[in-house]
Amino acid sequence: NAFFSAGSLANGRNTTTDVPKTTEDKLNAPDVSTRFLYNASFLRLQNASLGYTVNMKSSVINSLRITLTGQNLFVITKYPFQDPEVSINKQQTLGRDLPNIANAGIDYTTYPKARTFTLGVNATF
Repeated sequence: NAFFSAGSLANGRNTTTDVPKTTEDKLNAPDVSTRFLYNASFLRLQNASLGYTVNMKSSVINSLRITLTGQNLFVITKYPFQDPEVSINKQQTLGRDLPNIANAGIDYTTYPKARTFTLGVNATF
């Protein structure tokens, strides 16, 4: 919701491209509400590993194993933002007399997960 309100645009912050097209008042509060609710269903390939053991016919190297591991290889989702698997470390409050809102599942400028590849070689001599 940090990027969806006319108030953010009025304060000189970056917003999504649809904010300038709305008739929203710049004094509307960007409180947590169902206004910013999106279906974040997704399918993610989180980890995959491939390994191959090379048959060695050498007097120097007894065995050789090569591995390739990938993390966060792909995500299939209709969620329109960076990462559907979100959570923040920030408490949202509703006021003095109301309890804090749980922050699990709230997308508040969360960085997406990095895609990484690791190549490994294990040799015994």
